[in-house]
Amino acid sequence: MNKMMNRLLRLQALNRNAPREYRIEAREDSNEVAVYLYDIIGYDWWTDGGVTAKQFARDLAPLNGKTIHLHINSPGGDVFEGRAMVAALKKHEAGSLSISTGSPPRLPPSSPCMATRSRSRRAPS
Repeated sequence: MNKMMNRLLRLQALNRNAPREYRIEAREDSNEVAVYLYDIIGYDWWTDGGVTAKQFARDLAPLNGKTIHLHINSPGGDVFEGRAMVAALKKHEAGSLSISTGSPPRLPPSSPCMATRSRSRRAPS
């Protein structure tokens, strides 16, 4: 048990210092927007960071009609916040949406959350 606790504490320390990033890049001359979510899903008390579903939905609101390219590489987080983010994306009126995840070779092939190819969906007319 003590050995497992030490491994967990070491993993938390490494994760705490990992680079985090959440940003939206929109070019004025284009109808495309890139959303980079390389952070913890939901508020993270350990790092005092993370991206909440409320913040994510608020940031998506002005992007109606644009093509959104969502890039995700998250160490995890709150499943309820993640589901709320998915609901916000489904509700959003984007021109189209493509989702890509980072570092697929590091994930096991049987991972249910893995997306190795970009997926696109057309917003309802």
